Amino acid sequence: MSEQNEIREYKVGDKVVSLGGGNFVVITAQTMNQMQETAQRMGDMILQLGTMVSTVQKRMDELEARQRRVTISHGDVKRIQQLIRIRAGEICGKYQLAAEDGKAFRAAIRRDVLKRWGVKDLHDIPEAALGAVESAIGSWVNIRMVMERRNTHE
Repeated sequence: MSEQNEIREYKVGDKVVSLGGGNFVVITAQTMNQMQETAQRMGDMILQLGTMVSTVQKRMDELEARQRRVTISHGDVKRIQQLIRIRAGEICGKYQLAAEDGKAFRAAIRRDVLKRWGVKDLHDIPEAALGAVESAIGSWVNIRMVMERRNTHE
């Protein structure tokens, strides 16, 4: 730092004089103490806010984890199985496939649903994801599988 930009403080009686950069400021020692106390209080407030934010974040993480643990009911599983059967039938009808192909499509839809939601069984699907699961089943199609099934029957 050059001499010209260096700030120096001098105490003169009850006043503090800051010199540097061609400017000077005169403040009383009382004002300086008040500024230091205010800065300390602000620092303490920031630390308290940080603690509060940390506590709120931890609580939110716990609630999200709890929500993920709440899984669908047995009735919802039955509904998903029914939706899978319906979708497999729609695909077989739309692409003029044999009825026995429905079993392969049901298995593929079920496998994709389990994989997408990272669960091992339909009962483990989070309740919060039920609407998305139903939507995914309703729009599921695997053209590659359709073409393979079509080619096996020709």
